[in-house]
Amino acid sequence: RIMTNCDTCSNNENNYYALKNQPQFLMREMVKKSDSLYIFQDTSEFRIMPRLKFGQSWIYDTENNISAVISYEGETDFFGIADSIKTISLSNGKSITISKNFGIIQFYAQTDYYYNLVGIEGNITLGEHLPNFWDFYNYDVGDVFQRQTYSASWGDGYYGFFRIKKYEILSKEIRNDTITYEISGWTKDIDIEDWGWPNVHYDTIAYTFEDTIIFIDSVNHFTNKTNHEFIDIVEYTELQYVEEPLLDKIKTTKEGNIYSKQCGTFDYYTHLFYHYSNIHADLFERNYYVPDMVVYKYTEGLGLYYDMYYFEMANGDFFMGKVHNGDTIGTVYSDSHFEYWATNINKIETQNVFIYPNPIKNGQNLQIKSDEEVLEYNIYNISGQKVLSGNIYSNEININSLFSGVYILELKTKDKIIREKLIIK
Repeated sequence: RIMTNCDTCSNNENNYYALKNQPQFLMREMVKKSDSLYIFQDTSEFRIMPRLKFGQSWIYDTENNISAVISYEGETDFFGIADSIKTISLSNGKSITISKNFGIIQFYAQTDYYYNLVGIEGNITLGEHLPNFWDFYNYDVGDVFQRQTYSASWGDGYYGFFRIKKYEILSKEIRNDTITYEISGWTKDIDIEDWGWPNVHYDTIAYTFEDTIIFIDSVNHFTNKTNHEFIDIVEYTELQYVEEPLLDKIKTTKEGNIYSKQCGTFDYYTHLFYHYSNIHADLFERNYYVPDMVVYKYTEGLGLYYDMYYFEMANGDFFMGKVHNGDTIGTVYSDSHFEYWATNINKIETQNVFIYPNPIKNGQNLQIKSDEEVLEYNIYNISGQKVLSGNIYSNEININSLFSGVYILELKTKDKIIREKLIIK
């Protein structure tokens, strides 16, 4: 059953009403009267009589007075199997194609396009496969993933927490409806407090971990939903502050050979969320109290791709990258990136080395005062990339080539390496 726009609702401007529990193009049910008569029915009905011969006719739709005639009989190759087919021409100018082995293989829509049979699943599997739970969570041992979660809020200032996890699939076990993966990898945590310069505070730390992740198949799992099937997005996301259902329909897309299933959107102006109506059990009404952004999306072979929302505060969990058989999709950091942030960041003041000013304005030179000779320096951005390096002359470092932001200053003496956060306004 799918969710559709309510074409019969009065004053349905701006898609104010939608209908749930609606049949797709082949109605709600098929009744087999005999091998010679199949009735597809809902509020109306149509009839298929597959055993009639070329030139024979019948009443296809009594309500709309549409007649049908067998206009073609022949042979074809369908799904690689030799098959007999018939074309049924209708008095409204449309047509239907049926086959002996596969039933209806082409059916007209209410507009000028047709539905075509492209796959079958069940006792036999032929043609295209619409992915479900097992396709979205089908990882291989050795696959490497990188994901990011975040939480941010605004008020008099800004607070944000970000976590980047990179992990490798060590083992995989499938038992009944459950997939279990053993993983290990790196976690990098970043805390940001920004109350306006110079009151900006960043904390970054990285560490290794081992874990078990478990995915359980179920009828109501998002990945098992079909195109235009409706869901309550509140049940799947972290929208705890929304007290009533926020209803949307699944949008299935295909890019190359990869399927995605999604509800919500990044664009506030195209939101079409609904809530249940008191007028009728199958009627939805437009919900105008919605977040600025909410997206929930799965992508085949990548799992949960987006789970994020924004409304005065923001929360999110999203896919960054994957390495499979040496090929990288998206972004995956090297282990050295995490190893760098796992190193203790020593306070320079405890090492009888002082830098000032810090924070420093762009255009100023950074001053170094030390009880021992500082031989060279390196400056890294918060992604761990070296952006400036050199030898120190006259106890100064020229940082004019750097943009405003937070960096790590690394000073090397004869005996040790000292690191400190550096803030450039």
